[in-house]
Amino acid sequence: HTYASNPLSCAVANAVLEEVKKQDIISNVKNIGPYLSEGLAEIARNSKIIGDVRGLGLLLAIEIVKNKTTKKMFGPDMRAVYRLAEIGLENGILLYTRKTSGGQFGEWMMITPPLNISKKEVDHLLCLLGKTIKQFEKEIDII
Repeated sequence: HTYASNPLSCAVANAVLEEVKKQDIISNVKNIGPYLSEGLAEIARNSKIIGDVRGLGLLLAIEIVKNKTTKKMFGPDMRAVYRLAEIGLENGILLYTRKTSGGQFGEWMMITPPLNISKKEVDHLLCLLGKTIKQFEKEIDII
């Protein structure tokens, strides 16, 4: 293979591992992951459209639903996660949106910040995400 086991690939991998150790990334993920998860859970408690928050560490996701109680999904014509992504861009946050099997099995957003994110940066992320979700909820109340 072109990049497998060649000296440059090995040097890059070694440099990445050294930075992970030097910045104590694993400890940061252990500390910040639960903080982010709780922040997302708080947004979910106050949201009409977040059906679930799941994940581990800094690899998290929020499920977007039409009805929080029944977990009924938005129809495919709604394009909910794509609209959330548009609103997010307007608010200064880039959202990683997904539709499982074209939305047949749900819509969700991955929340995967850099592994060296700080609490202050998590607070900013949560503020922008909460603002985006509230704005979307206001839009769908009109529809």
